[in-house]
Amino acid sequence: MKRTLLTLAAALFLLPASAQQVPEWLKEGILYHIYPSSFKDSDGDGIGDLEGIRSKLPYVKSLGANTIWLSPVFRSEFEDGGYDITDFYRIDPRFGTNSQLVQLVREAHDLGIRVCLDLVAGHTSDKHPWFRQSSEADPELQYSDYYIWSDSKDSLPTKKFVRSDAARDGNYMKNFFDIQPALNYGYLHPDPAQPWQQGYDDPGPTAVRNELKNIISFWMDKGVDGFRCDVAPLVPLEFWKRARAEVATVRPGCFWLCESVERGFHVAARAQGFASLSDAELYQAFDAAYDYDVYPYFRDYLEGTITLVQYADRLDAQEWLYPDNYVKLRFLENHDRARAAHILPEETVRRNWTAFNYFQRGLTLVYAGQEVDDPHVPSLFDKDPVHWQTGRDQSDFLIRLAAIKRDPIFAEGSYTLTALPHDVLLAVYEQNGRRVAGLFSLRGASALVRFPAPNGVYHDSITGRPVEIYENQLATDGQPLILEL
Repeated sequence: MKRTLLTLAAALFLLPASAQQVPEWLKEGILYHIYPSSFKDSDGDGIGDLEGIRSKLPYVKSLGANTIWLSPVFRSEFEDGGYDITDFYRIDPRFGTNSQLVQLVREAHDLGIRVCLDLVAGHTSDKHPWFRQSSEADPELQYSDYYIWSDSKDSLPTKKFVRSDAARDGNYMKNFFDIQPALNYGYLHPDPAQPWQQGYDDPGPTAVRNELKNIISFWMDKGVDGFRCDVAPLVPLEFWKRARAEVATVRPGCFWLCESVERGFHVAARAQGFASLSDAELYQAFDAAYDYDVYPYFRDYLEGTITLVQYADRLDAQEWLYPDNYVKLRFLENHDRARAAHILPEETVRRNWTAFNYFQRGLTLVYAGQEVDDPHVPSLFDKDPVHWQTGRDQSDFLIRLAAIKRDPIFAEGSYTLTALPHDVLLAVYEQNGRRVAGLFSLRGASALVRFPAPNGVYHDSITGRPVEIYENQLATDGQPLILEL
């Protein structure tokens, strides 16, 4: 029997219980992701900081972004790039102070930009004061049950338990690395034969949930607009639903993004007996989910192992698998994946994929440095700033795409995809007799393609150049096209 372990505090990232409550702005949103250490250094220590980010807010706004997401900025040992937190209530000194974050949020709001934090609540650092007290010999202290401990040093109930040399008689459960002990959210159905499994409503798990509620409330009171949550599928759906009631009392209407996972992750997790929620399930709790359900097929297409028809079919399936107004986070790159300029080295190909990424239904992600075609993914562990001086600045191109995306038809219209010969993808929005079509040459090659539209001269919304359609045929020179029909 599978055990439903509630270990990730992502549960507190629940927002609307129904996808029908998703804010409309998300569907035409541009999310600019900043890894603070690599973005902008304001004091010359070689590490990016909050003042550096604050100084660049007008620049971020100029790109068309209406939301920024900051990777972890809380106090940390930085043994896992900030994902090993030692104090959820304080900004790490390398980035600045709480007051500087509050000022950043205020200035962002003045510019019409929302600010989301990366709240890693499924675990802490093993240097966190909570865990240090939990490791003490006395198991009846305030934080003793904030983590999951076996009942003796001889007991390692699962592969996720780490042998401990602490005074406490037991071993602890980790989330990912040994330095990241999992917080204790209890079990929905604890096994009586496993006394270390505490129930959902036991004092320890209840205290942890209350602690996370306090953390969320603390930062929302500072003006933060939402949170991004790591590996949300590992939290059982029932837990998300029950936790949502607590979150709603803190700040209803806030933005929550879940990092959904790829097919291989689901298979591996379920094979080990852990719950791994599908994207369709996650939409019962979150506003938006990563595009990882199709990302492997994107890479397969680039590598030539599947056809464009197969890739388009996987994308098109989202239109009937998910709620009518589902929101996907559309990306070509992120801090966990290779840069677009690395996997798409030819500029014309990259421009087509970039235009298609903006054109798709959903929330567009721009990872800081993508706008200058930086091919290097900054390290999460070392001083490694974005390479801003690449000589390949694409900012004007992204600004134009962002302006096009603000058309309401991208949020409200019906959407279809068709794979055409010559590796050309046709995407069409329709609403009240109006049509907006995108034509993307995903190999960057010129081609004559069938294009169902009346004869005439149209104008490309990206460049303004004329494009002629005659007898349902259009000649593309390999550049992306967006046409009002």
